Amino acid sequence: MTTASAEQDGLLREDATRVANGKKAPFCVVHSLLRTDDDCRIEKQLPMTHDQQTTIALHFNECINHRDLAGLAALLTDDHTFIDAANTAVRGKHHVVEAWHGFFALFPDYRNHFERVESRQDFVAIMGRSTCSEPQLDGPALWTAKVKGDQVAEWRVYTDTPAHRMALSFR
Repeated sequence: MTTASAEQDGLLREDATRVANGKKAPFCVVHSLLRTDDDCRIEKQLPMTHDQQTTIALHFNECINHRDLAGLAALLTDDHTFIDAANTAVRGKHHVVEAWHGFFALFPDYRNHFERVESRQDFVAIMGRSTCSEPQLDGPALWTAKVKGDQVAEWRVYTDTPAHRMALSFR
């Protein structure tokens, strides 16, 4: 085991131990890229791989599913853009965090469930479904995440149509 993977394994084991001991572990730990302790953040700069890009997107979604605003904020670039399925965009970290806060208040049971996650050259393409008591938010969906460094620069939601699947190279 390499030093980096041993360190990563130790961080994940430590977080698992914290959960087992009844302490709340953070939802948005991105392996060794970003680690949240009880009262401080430690960041590491590692070269981005497709696996890390995918991991960041998956952890971003975990923050959505757990309504973790602090975790989302940590994973947003300052110039983050959120684009919904109607092609409406919210730009800027502050505005996006406010939008998620309002969304979580309106739809507390909203969750994303991923079936396929594929890392592309400059983004992560995701296929799955959302569940929510609001019928317009319940059903099949597609997402993309553009990752910059160890943060998400753009999160986009698409309706699951044949045209969108083809555009995202899902067959």
